[in-house]
Amino acid sequence: MNIHATRLVQQMAAIGFQRLACKSQVSSFRFSHRAFTLVELLAVITIIAMLAALVVGGASYAMRKASVARCHANMETIKNALADYQIEYGGYPPGNETALYNALCKGAKVYLKDTSVVMGSRLVDPWGGNYFYQAPGTHNADGYDLWSWGPNGQNDNGGGDDLSNWAAVQ
Repeated sequence: MNIHATRLVQQMAAIGFQRLACKSQVSSFRFSHRAFTLVELLAVITIIAMLAALVVGGASYAMRKASVARCHANMETIKNALADYQIEYGGYPPGNETALYNALCKGAKVYLKDTSVVMGSRLVDPWGGNYFYQAPGTHNADGYDLWSWGPNGQNDNGGGDDLSNWAAVQ
């Protein structure tokens, strides 16, 4: 082989060796930084947990507000049925929620046509509790008192989360 051919072979061998060395460095670089550290994983998990808590909290708040709005709408429906009854009979049905149910849902004329409020023989709020009624009312002496114990299902005597026709809209 002549000297030029020998140098060419040596240069090609050197270039091939450099390429091999370069490939091994690249592949070792890729493998050494492929996995996440434990701290990085914990940070991501913490962020995901915080976002999930915000979503769940926001959803439960929205559902509670929607139920309260539905309760107010149901009470307006009952009030409208009572107004129709009052126009026809000149007064409100005396008594409690049983008398209210009988006056609005039974008889020759049904005043409460919204059946979503009726369950069995009682008027129910969005939380499955009763709508309470008293006529003549304690808070509305010339009319009637209509109330629900609200989301907590406990009597707060018109305060707390109770919803009524004498308290301010919450």
